[in-house]
Amino acid sequence: MARLDYKSGDEICAVVYASNLVSLHKTRIQKSNELYLNQHNNLLTPVYQKDISKVEFVAHQIEINCDKNGIGDKEVDIYGLCWIGFYSHYKKPATATFTLYLPKNVGYSLREALINVDNPKKTPIERWHVDPSLADPSKK
Repeated sequence: MARLDYKSGDEICAVVYASNLVSLHKTRIQKSNELYLNQHNNLLTPVYQKDISKVEFVAHQIEINCDKNGIGDKEVDIYGLCWIGFYSHYKKPATATFTLYLPKNVGYSLREALINVDNPKKTPIERWHVDPSLADPSKK
């Protein structure tokens, strides 16, 4: 189980590469804690531990930069779960900060992007357009 929150910066899209056994869900930051508590082991699977009171999450700050073609410089590799690539929705330079929440003993790494996600429509994957208004309702 992992959570990726947009914090600040330009609009950047996240592309999640995961098994079909991993469920993905996009929601507003304001509702994410409630969703986790209500949908743990239901909508949100696989679970890290059945008893959610025993799961301690650690927050990791990540900065992503997109080049002049809008291609992200890094991917986030969450060990045993998925990896996430990034690109600028408008095919231009962009920078954004994200917070990645993982259970305490789950590792991750930032690596140079292995897959060029400048045109993700070529592959059947989950695409998330990160809209800054999801993080800050005052930006609507």
